[in-house]
Amino acid sequence: MHIKTLLVFFVVGLASWSLRAAPVTVELTSAEGLKAMGVTCRRIELQALTTSVEIDVTVDGTRTPGKYVGAECIVLKEPLVAEKLPALDAGASAGDTVARRARSTKPDPAFLVLGREIPRAYLAFEFSIPGASGGTTTQRYLLPVSAIGEEPAEPAPEPAVPVREAPFLR
Repeated sequence: MHIKTLLVFFVVGLASWSLRAAPVTVELTSAEGLKAMGVTCRRIELQALTTSVEIDVTVDGTRTPGKYVGAECIVLKEPLVAEKLPALDAGASAGDTVARRARSTKPDPAFLVLGREIPRAYLAFEFSIPGASGGTTTQRYLLPVSAIGEEPAEPAPEPAVPVREAPFLR
């Protein structure tokens, strides 16, 4: 019986080794670049004691560069430098540099980022793109949270015009 169990583990291990993971391409982008690809990010300041923000994301599946796989918000332990973000993201997969991570596969996720985390936080969006040879590649777009513009406040409603009282008929 032990030999059968070992044989099952060997076959499963061999099968997982033979299936290669799709190659991942990582690219730093801007909020405008994402918007052109059908991904809209809104940064909404929360009314709290600290400067926390909510990042609302909307993905238009008809305009994306491939099949939307998911989005994640990653908060690093150290402040990030935008130019080094692709290298930092590659290191973040090991988890050594990550303080907090939230992931969603919904087309409209919302992420909460605390005020002290904003300089260390970024968003990652993944798309599965069919390759020319029949395989797929994963395209990962990175955006620092600090690069997302603040949602403009809604204009205050205009003051109500007082209703004129009708003069009394005499």
